[in-house]
Amino acid sequence: MKKIVSGLISALFILALISCGSKPVEENQPEPVAPEPVIVPAPEPEPEIEPEVEPEPEMPVIEVQEPEPEPEPVIIDNTESIFAIDNARTTAIEMGASEKASLQLQQVDSIYDSIKADAKEGKIDISEQKVDLSARYAAIPVYINAMETKATIDEIVADTTFLSVVQSLYDEGCKNIAEYEALCEDATLGAGKNQLEKATAGFTCFTTVLGSVYKEVAKHARAKAYDAKLKADEVKAGVSQKIKYTEAVDAFKMGDSQYSMSNPRKATENYKNAQAIFEELYSAIYDKRAAAKAAIEAAKKKVAESNDFALKADVEAPIREKVAGIEDEDTVLLEEDSFADPSASELQIPETIEDPTMVDDLLNIKKRMEDAK
Repeated sequence: MKKIVSGLISALFILALISCGSKPVEENQPEPVAPEPVIVPAPEPEPEIEPEVEPEPEMPVIEVQEPEPEPEPVIIDNTESIFAIDNARTTAIEMGASEKASLQLQQVDSIYDSIKADAKEGKIDISEQKVDLSARYAAIPVYINAMETKATIDEIVADTTFLSVVQSLYDEGCKNIAEYEALCEDATLGAGKNQLEKATAGFTCFTTVLGSVYKEVAKHARAKAYDAKLKADEVKAGVSQKIKYTEAVDAFKMGDSQYSMSNPRKATENYKNAQAIFEELYSAIYDKRAAAKAAIEAAKKKVAESNDFALKADVEAPIREKVAGIEDEDTVLLEEDSFADPSASELQIPETIEDPTMVDDLLNIKKRMEDAK
């Protein structure tokens, strides 16, 4: 704008000069006075129009929250849980887990070792692990008892048919034990409960089978002891060996008492003891009787020979006079003896015995468990 205004002023000034110089200067005229320059006020500058600037889009305001301070770490007290797990493990070891179930013990130990350090430092809560691991350790002694009971059954029935009456229950016990062993490989939390259930089910099956087998074994042992008694009675053992004979009868009766009290295992021991004594008596007395019988036969032979010689002497040289020291034929030398019946010395026992009822079995087992406490 300033350049435009300045150009207009210059143009006006030049025009004024030109108009003055076109007329001759007359003499004696006053010198023209140059007109005063007309000062044209400069036009006001037009306001500069600033280009419209599109407003920048407003950016969303993001409120940045200051991070909250981290809470103080919580230390969990696992003392009670660790004590419970350790106690269950100790019980398993005392029952022979290290030797009789080493694989199962190692499997549980590996799970326990994976959490033990953090549990002791209080970094994790092991309340659920306590229940699971305690059940896993508790299952091991049950498993050991089940396997020992099974071994006893197998030993008893190796050469007998006693197992046939409870074969299905025996098979069920084997199935439960196999499932327990498979579950031991499952480290899932909560599997310990299933392990304990399977081990307990197997042990229960085998215990029931063993009780039934022992009853059959006890009956078999009783029958053999009874036969041994009859043979002892044949040789009149109750007369010649009354003390030992009475001992054998008492053992037999004790076996009957224990059988009636649902303890066939102890009953079997007493029946076998009675059988051994009866057989010993029979053998000893039989040998003595055989020797005595042989001596009697020899004596009879000598007497017969003496009688023949005496008869021959009486014929050839009869004695006519009484001889001192020789009694008359009808003389009674000893007092007449009334021989008692040897069978009266025999102690009577029943040939068979009745099985206790199921209710009696349960009551007797309960009583034995209470007495064992």
